[in-house]
Amino acid sequence: MSVDASQLRPLRIGEILDAGIKITTNRFVALAKLVAVVTIPIQVLSAFVSLSTLDEDAISTTTSTTTEINSEFWTQLAGNFVVSILGLLATLVALAACTRIVAGAYFGEEVDWVASLRYAGRRLHSLLWVGFLYGLMVGLGTLGCFIPGVWLAVAYSLAVPALLIEDARGWQALTRSFRLVRGRWWPTFGVLLLGYLLITIVQSVLTLPVVGLILAGGDDPNVFVFIVGSTITGTISTILTTPFLVAVLVVIYVDLRVRKEGLDLQLMAQRVGAPTPAPGDVPQWVAGRDEIPGAAPPPGWSPPPPPPAPPAAPSSGPPSAPFS
Repeated sequence: MSVDASQLRPLRIGEILDAGIKITTNRFVALAKLVAVVTIPIQVLSAFVSLSTLDEDAISTTTSTTTEINSEFWTQLAGNFVVSILGLLATLVALAACTRIVAGAYFGEEVDWVASLRYAGRRLHSLLWVGFLYGLMVGLGTLGCFIPGVWLAVAYSLAVPALLIEDARGWQALTRSFRLVRGRWWPTFGVLLLGYLLITIVQSVLTLPVVGLILAGGDDPNVFVFIVGSTITGTISTILTTPFLVAVLVVIYVDLRVRKEGLDLQLMAQRVGAPTPAPGDVPQWVAGRDEIPGAAPPPGWSPPPPPPAPPAAPSSGPPSAPFS
């Protein structure tokens, strides 16, 4: 596949969501495989830990005013903590691996899901650092008032694409996201809000059977059925929604670069290892027959001129490509 930079144009909110859906559906097999491989073991482990907490002997009442917490309680607490840490790592790996596949779809490259997982694993330390900084900044913004936390969450929402596509590390990834979103905060917020609304609808539909089982139990619901059902629906929901969320973030990232920088996709395609597009090639965004909305520019539109190149700095070797 090939991409011609002259075929890109700024996208409207609906077009960004439509592009995210099309990328997800055209790459769904690979995306679903990698998310399933990463999340299913964590979901199963979480279910086992939750089932172990059904033991009522973990906390026992010795007198009318004294409650004894025995060793099983601390074991369960430690198990929940370990599952939470593993779940965080799995989420970061899934996001990074999905970003690799989705970016490949944009830049004209077929990426195997196994190779994407290896790619994400090699950058796990950078993902952890960026994730920590993101959580720290959003958390500090939320302490004083909820609104600054939301503002920072949107402003830094493209930190992971900046890390994985441009190899911006740590604060550079957050700063890069901030600069891209600056001046386009409200449209970015609108796209993310609608995207999360669609995800919430999917999650709600999937949980309806579990809620029905709980209601059918009356005053004595079956907790075992609830935990198992929640695990199954949660796994399916993650497999369906994680690729879509990543696709929307990548489309926003590319759209902002097109608007602000006149993104040179020929150079980007070279950096990700895809063939350089020949002049006049018809863009083929995905493996299917349909093109992503916005591929054809409106009459009279042309991409903005690229910024002047900075002075060349001496280098001991060639720059490393982000997808290597």
